[in-house]
Amino acid sequence: PGAGKSTLIDHFGEYLSQKGHRVAVLAIDPSSQLSGGAILGDKTRMELLSKDTTAFIRPSASKRGMLGGITVSTADAILILEAAQFDTIFVETIGVGQNEIDASYLTDLMILVLAPALGDELQGVKRGITEVADIIVVNKDDGEFVKAVDWAVQEYKGALRGTHKDVIRCSALYESGFDTLTACMKEHFKKYEGILPQRRLVQSQHQFWRRLEQEWLPFIQRTPLLKELAQEVFQEVSQDKVMSARNLSEKYYSELKNLLTKLK
Repeated sequence: PGAGKSTLIDHFGEYLSQKGHRVAVLAIDPSSQLSGGAILGDKTRMELLSKDTTAFIRPSASKRGMLGGITVSTADAILILEAAQFDTIFVETIGVGQNEIDASYLTDLMILVLAPALGDELQGVKRGITEVADIIVVNKDDGEFVKAVDWAVQEYKGALRGTHKDVIRCSALYESGFDTLTACMKEHFKKYEGILPQRRLVQSQHQFWRRLEQEWLPFIQRTPLLKELAQEVFQEVSQDKVMSARNLSEKYYSELKNLLTKLK
């Protein structure tokens, strides 16, 4: 958060658009817990791409309480955009939490954008997110932050030595470092060229299980018998009884087994 992701995508996306690429952005905004709607702030910050008639920006319907920084429809949206001949698709997560790494199961390349002068650069190199990131971009390489960027880049390079990850510096506002970022992206795509089909197969398998998990809860809520069991266990939880989750699983398993037996 605050690293300038939206500004970077806006300026870098327009930079790529001017070079003949068709750019699309799926921006995952935080959501309201009351209405479920997205704040849609990212689109308002992407002034260049918003005016670009060849580009497409879709602020998502937000996380809707889901972990991972992406929504269940993000994978579908990517397929639609590919079919519409967009060759560069950015998926921007909300950027919070070490576990916001599910975007790596949707994309061919993962870029982690960081801000300098946070005072805890080494601590900020979180194991989860940096393991899936291909390129680390230290943004805001301008004005009073230049020296801080120098220090942050060296610290990140030292912390990630031996991981073969690129650490580069950029200024989204002044569009510096874009040539280096483009070259790094091309190099990574070249490296992944032989394994990309297998990588996408693994992503499809992950999405299958993710969607299955997300469909299971609504199924419970729509099924009177299972919903009633859930309410029973909820009462146990309210009374601070232990083993409730296991009891619920055992009850569900037993009832589903009975239902399947009747169907046979």
